[in-house]
Amino acid sequence: MTKSKYSLMALPLVAFTLIAALGLAGCGSPPQVIAEEHGKAQPLVELATADLQERLAVSSDEIALQSVKATDFPDASLGVPEPGKMYAQVITPGYVIRLVVNGAVYEYHGSGDRVVFVPTSSPTPAPVYQEVNIPEAGLVFRVPAGWLRLEPEWAWAPDGGNSLRIGVNWMDIRPPQEAEAAMLPTPSQVIHSEPIELDWASGRLFTVEVYSSAAQGDDTRAPVQSVETHVIFVVNLGDTRLAFDFYASGQTAEQLAVLDPSLQHMLETSILTD
Repeated sequence: MTKSKYSLMALPLVAFTLIAALGLAGCGSPPQVIAEEHGKAQPLVELATADLQERLAVSSDEIALQSVKATDFPDASLGVPEPGKMYAQVITPGYVIRLVVNGAVYEYHGSGDRVVFVPTSSPTPAPVYQEVNIPEAGLVFRVPAGWLRLEPEWAWAPDGGNSLRIGVNWMDIRPPQEAEAAMLPTPSQVIHSEPIELDWASGRLFTVEVYSSAAQGDDTRAPVQSVETHVIFVVNLGDTRLAFDFYASGQTAEQLAVLDPSLQHMLETSILTD
């Protein structure tokens, strides 16, 4: 099957790096539950947790917070420079965040609205996926194993309390109806668009900002409710034009970036059975 690789790097996205240490012996205070608040560091803890869920295909219940420590990084790379990339040489205040899964410690550095994994020679465990078969849509694909299905929708999240989700919708399209107008959320604004190809269809990828409904009479711009990727295909099946919308949704562009590998795998493994 031809792979359709896309990237959200056109947006100001979060960078990630990862470290695994052996055991919990000698690691100091016992792990805390993720739900505990940590002041200004809490959004960074949530970003690190969401990314670790994606990378290890685990739920938030399986992740414990070992520590959050304020620190000053020597430059804007947060102590994790990428080869060939230049960074502002300024002291950057931030945090060292350590998360624990099954006895292994994973370290992140964070500042502002981004976190990075600290690299290690230990390989990151490969994500595990499960097959989904939707007979009424004639569609088969794979999603991360262990993710919770948000019934009755064909959508999945790392756990029930997480705002991250991936999913698929489909509908019959009748002229002069257009798939994008029918399937993209409203009110929203397209901030990126590009063509995409699968073995069984050609389509288009849209990155959109979805807005909350503004109060009646309020002239101010409605706040951004979520940032989403929608990959829309239209397939002719006899006299029927069937539109598919594979999507990922997060509250921010940084959260949406966490879902990019799962949505990509969902697309690459999709098969139209009809």
